[in-house]
Amino acid sequence: MRRLLKRLMVLMLAGVVLLAVVGVGGFFYFDRNLPSVEILRTFQPPQVTKVRCADGSVCAEYYLERRTVVPIATLPQHVRNAFLAAEDADFYKHQGLDPVGMARAAVKSLLPGGRVTGASTITQQACRNILLSQERSFGRKAREWILSVRMEKALTKDQILELYLNQIAFGHARYGVEEAAVFYFGKHAKDLSMSEAAVLAGVLPAPERFNPVTNIVRARQRQSYVLDQLVSKGFYPEKQVAGERSKPIVLGPRPPERVGPYYAEEVRRALVARYGEQSILSGGMRVDIAMDPKLQAMADGALRDGLEELDRKMGYRGPVGKLEPDRFKVLQPLIQKRIAEAGKRKPDEVKVADLTALAPQPEGAPGQEPDEGVEAAKAEAGVAVEEGEEPPPSPDDLLSQQVPLRVLQPDLRAVGYVTQVDDAGKKAVVDLVGKAAKIDFATVSWARPRGVGKWTQPPSRMSDVMKVGDLVRVRVLKVTAGAEPLEATLDQVPEVQGALVVINPANRYVVAMSGGSDFQRSPFNRATQAKRQPGSSFKPFLYAAALASTRYTAISQVNDAPEMVRDPYTGKVWKPQNYEKGGYEGPMTLRAALTRSKNTVSVRLIEDLTPAAAIDFARRAGIQSPMPDNLTLALGTGEVSVMEMANAYTTLQTLGKYADPVTIVKVTDAK
Repeated sequence: MRRLLKRLMVLMLAGVVLLAVVGVGGFFYFDRNLPSVEILRTFQPPQVTKVRCADGSVCAEYYLERRTVVPIATLPQHVRNAFLAAEDADFYKHQGLDPVGMARAAVKSLLPGGRVTGASTITQQACRNILLSQERSFGRKAREWILSVRMEKALTKDQILELYLNQIAFGHARYGVEEAAVFYFGKHAKDLSMSEAAVLAGVLPAPERFNPVTNIVRARQRQSYVLDQLVSKGFYPEKQVAGERSKPIVLGPRPPERVGPYYAEEVRRALVARYGEQSILSGGMRVDIAMDPKLQAMADGALRDGLEELDRKMGYRGPVGKLEPDRFKVLQPLIQKRIAEAGKRKPDEVKVADLTALAPQPEGAPGQEPDEGVEAAKAEAGVAVEEGEEPPPSPDDLLSQQVPLRVLQPDLRAVGYVTQVDDAGKKAVVDLVGKAAKIDFATVSWARPRGVGKWTQPPSRMSDVMKVGDLVRVRVLKVTAGAEPLEATLDQVPEVQGALVVINPANRYVVAMSGGSDFQRSPFNRATQAKRQPGSSFKPFLYAAALASTRYTAISQVNDAPEMVRDPYTGKVWKPQNYEKGGYEGPMTLRAALTRSKNTVSVRLIEDLTPAAAIDFARRAGIQSPMPDNLTLALGTGEVSVMEMANAYTTLQTLGKYADPVTIVKVTDAK
């Protein structure tokens, strides 16, 4: 027995020595090239750059991660305690690692039927998010253990908690507790109640699944868990927490829809060119711009309405896609479940589905901006299954998660599924899942088949326009209560594009800029990036050059008669004509010729002045693009941008005083 005990002791000693050697060796191995925790003393996480319009409202944001940093001292104790109870109740007691929790997690994972559960402290999570990565490997975990202990020595507990609360993700592209509080509850983090803080703390294990906008049911379950933890971990007595359990989850008001996406992108490009992309996307700058939101909304609406009217005159391009009825019957209840579980920002808020994602997208087609609930599909399949949680979603579940949910309101545009076409009743019914929409035939009489260069017959019945199974784009005309169908009409995204620029002559502020009908589909800014022939809108600069030469006055006589110009190099003859065939009026004043936009008079004028004189005047007015040095310039054959033309006309309005158009008024950094 003594010999056996002796051998066991030797083996145990050898095992201890071996473990010590392996531990020391592993420490030095994983300690190589580790980042220094000293950088955390001055670490500034990426922050969102906010752009403010002329009325002071936020009209755009630029970010890698949408985050606004708040000091830990501004957060009330119950907000901090909610996160501590949910993630690491012993945070202020341990030194970065929780050996008991690690051992408990290891035992659970080794038991039959056990699951891999986390045992990371807040220090470890902060270390992983800032200094390391989300890679799941033993090597990353070992480095995390080493750095976590060093973090505890380099920083105070409050500093580590501040880094953590400002770094973590809360879903819907919101990072940090401040942005989460504003997005979900419409208030600053310092104003959160205990129940609201419990909701945000409960989001952390799976932000895209547990947030109250995507799924109010899961958010309530997670809130109850956090409130239970506050009691069981000794933060508050049950009596104090009981009142918070009964409070409903009231989401903050929906942020107003932002206008001027083309304007915002133009500002972003200018800022990046001046300060660099990193400063703009993560520097937390504050930018004041000249945009007037009310005028911008009017400009966007006017341009869109005009383009849609023109597009409808060209005919209907047909449905955006088709879906078999059996397939829709499978997806419909899944989408209905999402709508039922989605949070409401108003008690009477109704949500419907935009079924664009169910239509086959052409290869290379630009995607739409994710809406509420769409991000859930991105990470859903990879989320670890926790105890009591349902298994990972099926492919149909994932597809239904990709369908954006829209708040029902007049003028809403979305894609729906045609469930009924009634030729006798002259109507069709389109299912938006959350609501049905009725389309009267009288509103789709414009929807003749698209004919390029030829006339096509208008529809004579509803089935000429749509059929059951079609996925069609509709626009809501009137919102109805209860089960009564909405009133809607057929809609389509215009193919033709345009641009509009509005400048205040008093200070050259660009108060509105629209570069197209739909920024998400085509971010190309036709107000600044596209160049087109100005045509007759160039003539005022030619006539102004004539007045500036002092050889002409507004009542100088010019002859409106046929003109023939021979090219001295090619010998070809050019015969400019007026817009009205045969509309020549003989001698007239310069004022009358410009008023009636006479082409022949304009050509005679530039022939006398020379193209160089017209180009020089246009340059001084603000047209910087190359212009042809020949007589065709009189008819506007050069290519200019809408912004150039608007600013050049502003120079005429300001009696010849040139200035650059102003979009950016003021820029300040995070300090």
